[in-house]
Amino acid sequence: MKKLEIDQKLLSENIETVKKKSGGARVIAVLKANGYGVGTLNLAGALKSGGIDFFAVTDLPQAVMLRENGFEDDILCLTSTCVKEDLEIIVTHNLTATIGSYEAGRLLDEVCASKGKRVNAHMEIDTGFGRSGFSHGDPNGIVSAFSSFSNIDITGVYSHLSCSFGKKKFTDRQMEKFIAVKNVIQEKTEFNGLYHIASSNALFKYPDTVLDAVRVGSAFIGRVAAGNTGLKSIGALKTDIKEVKRLPKGHNIGYGNVYKTKRAVTIAVVSLGYSDGISMERAKGAYRLRDKLRYIYNDIFLSDKNAPYGTINGKKAKLLGRSGQTSLVLDVTDIQCNAGNICEFAVNPMFISADIERVLVD
Repeated sequence: MKKLEIDQKLLSENIETVKKKSGGARVIAVLKANGYGVGTLNLAGALKSGGIDFFAVTDLPQAVMLRENGFEDDILCLTSTCVKEDLEIIVTHNLTATIGSYEAGRLLDEVCASKGKRVNAHMEIDTGFGRSGFSHGDPNGIVSAFSSFSNIDITGVYSHLSCSFGKKKFTDRQMEKFIAVKNVIQEKTEFNGLYHIASSNALFKYPDTVLDAVRVGSAFIGRVAAGNTGLKSIGALKTDIKEVKRLPKGHNIGYGNVYKTKRAVTIAVVSLGYSDGISMERAKGAYRLRDKLRYIYNDIFLSDKNAPYGTINGKKAKLLGRSGQTSLVLDVTDIQCNAGNICEFAVNPMFISADIERVLVD
C-alpha cells in the first residue's frame, strides 16, 4: 500500500495566504510538474474553488487535459515554441500563448490565419535567465512586435527570475531591466495588459517584484525559500511496514556498505525508495569514496534530528543506510510496531512518483 495524502484544508489555507500576500495582483496559478505533485486536476480544482481562475502550464498536454475536463479559464502556456503542431494545439484549444521571439510570433500568426482564429499571447522578456524571450536590450524590437501580428492580441508581458530563492542582488538587476522595458512599452505602445515577473519565492521574499500579476506554483504546496510565510506543507506519503526484525551491532545496512549499526537495533522495512521520491540526496553516488566518507561523517557527528525519518505510531523512526530504489530501513528500536502498521513521511509532493495514488483528505 502506497498513497500520497494531500490535506485539502491546508491547501485551501495556502491558497488564501497567497491571495492575501498578492494584494490586488492577479494570481496566475502554475500547474507544472503534475500540479507540483498534487495532480494537475486536483490542484486546478482546489484553486478554482478558492477563487483563482487563471492557470499556467509548461506542457501542452496539461492544458488539453484541463480543457477536456471542463476548465474554460485562461490558460497561459509558459513555453515559447516554433513547432507548428504545438501552435495548432494552442489555437485549437483557445490557449494563451507565450511569444519569446519574433519567429514564434510570426508562426503563431500564420496558424491563426489558416484557422480563421485569434488568440491571446503574453510576450516573454529575457532579463537574465537566458532560456527564452526577447532580449531586454532590444526595446525597439520588442515594441515592433506589438504591431507585427494581425491575429494575436498581446495581453501580457513577463519575465522569469533566475535567483528569487537567493540573494536579492541579481533579482534587483532583473527587475531594473524589466521595468526599463515596461517603461518603453508604455511610452511607445497602447498596451494595457498584465506585467508579471514575481514567482512563489519572490512573492514572499521580495514583494517589490509584485506587479499586475504573480505566477505562483510551489507556494500552494507550502514550499518556498523564505522565512515565516504562514504556508503549510500539505503532503504525507504513507505505506505499511512489511517486516520488523533485529540486527546485531556492526551489521551493514543497504547498498554500498555506507552504514554499519553502532548497536543492536530493531528495524522496520518499508517498500518505499528513491524511485518513489524518498531520500533522493542520499541516493546520489553512494559508491564513491568521498560519498561514503560524507555519509559516515553524518552518521557519527550529526544529531538524529538531521537524519531523514518516517513517523510510526506518532514517533520518529530514523532512516538507516542509504535508501534503495524500492525499499528502505528505519530504526524502530524504541518504537512499538508490527508489520502492517502505517509509516508516514512528510514530503514535497513534487518529488513523489506520479505512479503513486494521490488522495485528497479533509
